[in-house]
Amino acid sequence: MLFDDFQTNFTDECVFNKKNIYMILCLYVDDIMILYSNIQVINITKSFLSGNFNMMNLGPANVILGVKLLKNNNDFALT
Repeated sequence: MLFDDFQTNFTDECVFNKKNIYMILCLYVDDIMILYSNIQVINITKSFLSGNFNMMNLGPANVILGVKLLKNNNDFALT
């Protein structure tokens, strides 16, 4: 998974940080969550990944690992 300037997070080997920008890619079994503030950069990253891996876009996450994600305008909450 070390490609396109991603590096492994030292705390959790399933979390990758992209060098030079604050992007986080979380990988768990066969799920990937991309966290970044710019949707265009997320789409570029998704295009890169789908060119190298068989992927399906399930859209924005509602639940991850049993934690419900709530979004209201620009705010997020975990429940």
